[in-house]
Amino acid sequence: MEALEIAVTCVVAAALYGIVYDQFTARICIEYFTIFHPPLFHTQSLTLLGIAMQLRSYVMLAILAVGVGAGCTSARNVELKPDSVVGDYVYRSSDRGSPHDPDKVSLKADGKYVLVHMPAGHQGSTEEGKWQLINRPVPSIAFGDTIYPVEVKQNKVVRLLIDDDLGWSYEKTQ
Repeated sequence: MEALEIAVTCVVAAALYGIVYDQFTARICIEYFTIFHPPLFHTQSLTLLGIAMQLRSYVMLAILAVGVGAGCTSARNVELKPDSVVGDYVYRSSDRGSPHDPDKVSLKADGKYVLVHMPAGHQGSTEEGKWQLINRPVPSIAFGDTIYPVEVKQNKVVRLLIDDDLGWSYEKTQ
């Protein structure tokens, strides 16, 4: 709540500064408000011209902020339950030519995991231990010595992200 108060105070201070600034600008260079920008309404009052230009800027900024705010909502802020991530996962890469073996991970309901390394598609070494769901700041799964952010798509596909930029992840199969 304190962060919101600080943000609102900063916006109000910036708006007041802008209004005062435009009052000076309107008296120094009236052309800025009459020739270089289309008039919002016809008036001879320098004070109203300065206030109108500032309000126009803040209306556009508010529209942008609402659009960005609406686009930045995320299901990642929802707290996951451990049973939603329990299951079997296989390695996936968005790069089909990626030379990586199809490792498998099993997250069990008792808090244990099994990671099976699959060199050339055949079962190789196995790593076992405990896994943990971390919900803050971003839902993540920790096992071994690595933490994997969890991504849940709208179609209920659960992925443990290895490197999202390269498209590497463990994807839940069941």
